[in-house]
Formats: sequence, C-alpha cells, structure tokens
Amino acid sequence: MSHDLLQASIHEGEDGYSSELRMVGERAVEYQELNFHEPAVNHELAAAAVVGDWGVAMNPEERAREVEEHIQHLGREGLGRTHAETGFSQTLWSKRMNYSELLPFQVEVSRRAVLEACQAVGIDPSTLNRISVASTTPFSEDIANLVRASLGVSSEVPAEYVAAACNSSALSFDLHLQEAGTYPDGPQAIVGLETMMSLREPLVDREHPDAGKYARGVTDRTALSFFSDRAAALVYDPKRFRMLVRASHGEPDLQGALGGMMTIDFTGQEMEGYNGLLRRNERGIVAHIPDPKPDQTVYMNDLGTTRLFLTMLRSLVSKFKAQYAERMGEAFDPSRVNQVMAHHPSYQIHNHLREKLFGFSQSVMPWCREHVNAPACTFGMEMARVLPHLQVGDRMLQVFFGAGATGQILLTEIV
Repeated sequence: MSHDLLQASIHEGEDGYSSELRMVGERAVEYQELNFHEPAVNHELAAAAVVGDWGVAMNPEERAREVEEHIQHLGREGLGRTHAETGFSQTLWSKRMNYSELLPFQVEVSRRAVLEACQAVGIDPSTLNRISVASTTPFSEDIANLVRASLGVSSEVPAEYVAAACNSSALSFDLHLQEAGTYPDGPQAIVGLETMMSLREPLVDREHPDAGKYARGVTDRTALSFFSDRAAALVYDPKRFRMLVRASHGEPDLQGALGGMMTIDFTGQEMEGYNGLLRRNERGIVAHIPDPKPDQTVYMNDLGTTRLFLTMLRSLVSKFKAQYAERMGEAFDPSRVNQVMAHHPSYQIHNHLREKLFGFSQSVMPWCREHVNAPACTFGMEMARVLPHLQVGDRMLQVFFGAGATGQILLTEIV
C-alpha cells in the first residue's frame, strides 16, 4: 500500500526514522490534544498499562447535524438502541485530519504510548524483546516497524501487527502467551490503536489513490460514530502469565456486521480455532472479513447486532467450559476467578455474559462505561483496570470478541 510519506519514513536502512515523518506526527498529535491517563503499574509483575485519548467531543449542534445526515443516508434504524441508549458515548472528535497526517499521527501516538508504559516501570524501551501493534488500520505493519525504529529497538526484535476484527489487542496477548517460551525473559509491548475517526469516509481525501482502501473496513460510513479514539499500551513479561485454558472461535461474518477488512494482504498459515478467519504470516496476524454486499454496509441495529454477538458468545463459552473440564478435571467454578476482563460492546451484552453465561458477580466483572467501544484497545484499558490488583496465584479470565466473528477466552494464572 503506497503512502505519500512512506518513502520519507525509511532512511539509512530499516532502523531509520524520518525526521519529516516525526514532525508531521507531532503536529497532528498536538492538534488532536492527546492526553495520557495516569499509568497503571504493578511493579511485582514488572508491567504497566497506559491509556491515552484525544479529540474534543461534539457540541450539541454538531451532533444534531451528524445524526440528521446519518438518518438521511442510512435510515433511523442504523442508530440502534443498543448503541444510543445503553452505555455508548459519542466518539471524542470534532476536528478532522488530512489523509497525509494519518500514518505519522498513528505512529506518534503508538510511540508515545509504549514510551509512557516503559517509563512507568523504569524500562528502557530499547530493551524490549517484541513489539506488537494492534489496530484495524491498513497501516498496521508500517506503524509496527516505525515504532520499533523510533524507540531505538534493534531491527532484530520482532515488530508485528495484528489487524483484526475489533479483537486485535487481545489477540496479540493470546499470541504472546502461546509463544512466550520462544522468546527470552523480559519485557514485551502491545499497543492497541483505535483511531476510527481516521477510517470514516468523510475524513478521507477521496482523490487520494489509496482512499478507497482506507475507507473500507468500517461499520458506519458516516461521521456519526460510536467508537472512541484512544490508544492503550501494555509493557510486561508474558512469562508471568501462565495460560491454563484457552478457547477460540471463528465464523464467517455472514451478516456483514463489520464490513470489509481486506486492507492488508491475507496470506499465511491459518490460526487454529478460527476457521480460516485469522492467518499468521511472517509479519503478524490478519483477520479476513469479506467486503459486505451493498445492502450490508451498515448492519448495526440493536436486535441484529445483539443477536450476532450473543450467538457467538454462547458457542464460545460452551467451548471454554468443555475445555476447562477436560483440562482441569472438574466443572468450571466462577468463584475461583479473581479478575474478569471483557470487551464492552453494550450493557445488555456485558450483563448477559456475566450473569447468564458465567455467573460472575459485578465486583469481579464490572461494567465500565468509560471504556465505551474502543475494540482495538479495550484489552489495554481492561488491563489498566485489573493490573494493580493482580497478585501471584490469581486467576484472570479474559473474554474478547469482535464483529460477531472472532473471539477467545483465556484463563491465566499469575506466576
């Protein structure tokens, strides 16, 4: 995929980081008013999680105009009570970004997030053993390489991307745990990047040769968005998290819930458990969700989306409980889990998962409205919530899913 600044981003070999790209990124970040929350730190685990957000919320007049435009083009049902009335917040944006700023902006946001997390626990970022960038952007591979270079990390250190359906940062963690034994002890980094504002069709220069590709992969093609613009970075040693039970799920997106994701080359080896929806190549993980038919560009109504998620979750939870019984020799007991992390698509889905499918208490699995729907970095935000409370011996359950197509449940133990 070509980009105006991409040629300027590499100089003097793969470890180079262009000052031009850096300056454009810094200007874009300053304009978008990026702010990081106070890092969540657990020094015993040598881990940190940092969350940043940016943009200015729409004022009532702007929001009214966007809603009216949405209704005119897509119909009122597209708003969906699941999103408008039960915990979703408008995306934090009112400023618009030029197409040429998108890659430098995403690189700079990711660089700063990893740097903040490293500084929170006194780790030199150049000592990282692995960097993973999790997002839904077609620039994911470039971001991973450029973040590695900008932090002074050796080109021998893997810089991977996970371009997946909503569930990308949790998929990164899943992969890190599965492959922990093949990497040396020490810190690795995951940065989840949610810049849905840059994927909205009105924000793309339609004359740009890549505009068609960049506008694909979105649920709602108007400026009305129920996604938040955030980044979340985790720096940790994956060998401190022992995987006990793992269940994964993958089904074709027959409902067209997410839209097209074929912005990155879908090649490589199929990942076990995902029915061909995820492939691992030498650079990272790609999720394939076919381009929707014309009448499926937007499918986010309350009934259809909720039904899609719950159908997938019932299957995934059933598979997890069966694998738990086989692996542990007993039925799954929710009282033996200390912390639960989950994606937050809506209050109803979250409560159904907690009460009906698992039976957890609210204290163990709270609804976090402030997360809104930032699917590419919900894992990082949830990790920031639970990290300070984790102790050796604790069990942590993670339930992450996206687009009604991919999902995984991991039960891990702190060691």
